[in-house]
Amino acid sequence: MEPILLVDDDPDILRILKDNLELDGYNVAVSSTGKDALQVFDKARPGLIILDLSLPDIDGIQVCRCIRDKSSVPIIMLTARDRVPEKVLGLESGADDYMSKPFDYLELAARIKALLRRSGAVTPAEVIEIGCFKIDNGQNTVWKNGRKIMLTQREFNLLFFLSGSLSRYRIN
Repeated sequence: MEPILLVDDDPDILRILKDNLELDGYNVAVSSTGKDALQVFDKARPGLIILDLSLPDIDGIQVCRCIRDKSSVPIIMLTARDRVPEKVLGLESGADDYMSKPFDYLELAARIKALLRRSGAVTPAEVIEIGCFKIDNGQNTVWKNGRKIMLTQREFNLLFFLSGSLSRYRIN
């Protein structure tokens, strides 16, 4: 799967989001400036961009417009600017979604999945069987000895990610 490009000048937000996205099974490229984001975009060809508006060199609106000139990749604006005119400007500049900081990661994760699903960049369904476990990422379900196990989305994502690694070694 193509990486998610994360653009924010706050190192704490970059670290937290990168860690959470990787835990959810995504590849992540990061950038802390607008100019660097455009260079990373050209090299990495991400499947989705999470973009802050307030960057130290060129602002997120300009970055969004530059990317929109050459790509229809989904873009989520994630910014502390939460007034309606700023939201409208972000969406009119080409963003597909807009979230204000502070934010809840679970909501952001759901928005990412929705945008990837609509853009067709979703990983195809896969079922992994290891021993008495059956893990189906198409339905986000896990069975043990034929009985469904209830997991949170994060628990499921972690189990699916780890089971994919284990299944290559045929552990049964």
